Amino acid sequence: MKEVKKCSISGVAFTLDADAYEELSAYLESLKRSYRESPDGAEIVADIEARIAELILSVQDNARVVEKPLIMNIIRQMGSAEDISESTDADLEPEAPRIPRRLYRDTENAKLGGVCAGIGRYFNLDPVWVRLALFLPLLLACFGSVPFLRWFSPLFGNLFGIFLICYFIMWFA
Repeated sequence: MKEVKKCSISGVAFTLDADAYEELSAYLESLKRSYRESPDGAEIVADIEARIAELILSVQDNARVVEKPLIMNIIRQMGSAEDISESTDADLEPEAPRIPRRLYRDTENAKLGGVCAGIGRYFNLDPVWVRLALFLPLLLACFGSVPFLRWFSPLFGNLFGIFLICYFIMWFA
């Protein structure tokens, strides 16, 4: 007759074969060592234990003895502590956008037509800066009485007109 051990995995009582118990305890110890430095390490290990209990219960009820092949299959399915920590590190890295950037009107952040908000989103800028850049030539054209800006006043006025025409073209396009 094989030796069995009773244990609790995530609050559920199981009867494990001695070999299965040794494999499972070694696996859980490696997880605890791996996540010892992490502030949420105990919670992560508890979640993994809960998943192991779910996987065992999905195959058999807890009244039967859990054999070593089932535990080895679950460990293979869950992955080693190094595999799990690598996958969580890879999850933290930002992914490249799957959809290429495109220029469109952002109607959610729109003040008038959403063109400046769309340009801001395309270039990763705050739409306020784009709006200020649009109206800066008008502001500079108004300061025509300043001696230095007097010669540039018509240029700024024309530039604002071009910006305004482009704004309406982008609004309708």
